[in-house]
Formats: sequence, C-alpha cells, structure tokens
Amino acid sequence: MVSYEVRTVVKLMPASSSVNITELIDRCPLSPLQIRIIVLCGLMALLDGFDILAIGISAPAIAGPLHVTPNQFGFLFSEHNAQSSLRSATGMRMAKVPS
Repeated sequence: MVSYEVRTVVKLMPASSSVNITELIDRCPLSPLQIRIIVLCGLMALLDGFDILAIGISAPAIAGPLHVTPNQFGFLFSEHNAQSSLRSATGMRMAKVPS
C-alpha cells in the first residue's frame, strides 16, 4: 500500500509584500505524485488524437467496401473535430451523442 504525506502550509502575507517566483519554485519541488499526474496527462494528450489519425490513414482502405469515395469521409472528419471542440468547451457529458 502506498501512502502519501500531505502537508498544508498557509502563510498570510501582507498586501504590500512581493513573491520571488523562482525562489518559491525552488523551495517546493514536484512530488512523485505530481510527476505521475503530469506524465499521465501527457499520455492522454498523445492518445486523444489517435482515433482521428487512425481513421485518416484507414479511410482509403475502407472506402471501397463501403462504396463511398474517400472525399465523402470529409464530413466524418469535420464532425469529429466539431464534436471534440464542443466537448472541450462545454464539458464531456453535454457533447456525447448516443450511438
């Protein structure tokens, strides 16, 4: 079992004081949990576009059996991008279209 120590430090500063960001970052390095989360987010960003990449590569091969021209796949590609934008802007649940 993995356990994490959580430290909460709250220091109130006067309104006129300034913060040295470089010094603050040096004093608070990334924890292993934060590094894992950053790596996971990076992997998810890489995998997010894989579906549109795969359909773009396979469209000419599946166009024949479906009796459509590769140009007719343009609607599919543009719909995917529009839906992705809608999901990003409004939240994933609102943009999910039932199959």
